[in-house]
Amino acid sequence: MQCFTTKKNKGQEDEVEELDVVKLRYLEFDQEEQKKRKPVRAFFNEFQEQSVLQLDSQDYQWLRVKFQDLKDALKTNDERIWQKEMQENKQIQYEQKVELDQLLETFTEQSYKIREMEAQKEKKIEQLDEMKKTYLKVLIKNLAIKKELINQQNKFADQVHLVLNQIQEANLYY
Repeated sequence: MQCFTTKKNKGQEDEVEELDVVKLRYLEFDQEEQKKRKPVRAFFNEFQEQSVLQLDSQDYQWLRVKFQDLKDALKTNDERIWQKEMQENKQIQYEQKVELDQLLETFTEQSYKIREMEAQKEKKIEQLDEMKKTYLKVLIKNLAIKKELINQQNKFADQVHLVLNQIQEANLYY
């Protein structure tokens, strides 16, 4: 039971650590965004600090209009930043698509070349097989001719031997 709770607590600690990492990343991102908006934010914060003072209705109305203008400016600035990031992302996606298309084209060309080379290899193998068959046929014919020559040579030797035997017999007779 204690092991189970330890594992459960460890899982919760991992989740807490992950949340801390996410929070840190968000804070870093927020700091970067605030650096981008620093001039507008500084102006806004300056008025916010001065709002503690006693203001009459005309000043209050003027500040309200200025604050609204600043909010609109911040919103517009955020939209510009977002649009700029979207444009950059689209450009990156387009470049990646072009690169991917080039890689795909290269891959297709290479696969065609490989198929072509395999077809040539098959042709060469077939030609080699034909050459082997032709060589074997010629070899068999040569062996048959040699066998025939040996047979004829043996017949001729037998005939010469018979003639010599007849000559010897004739010499013995005379």
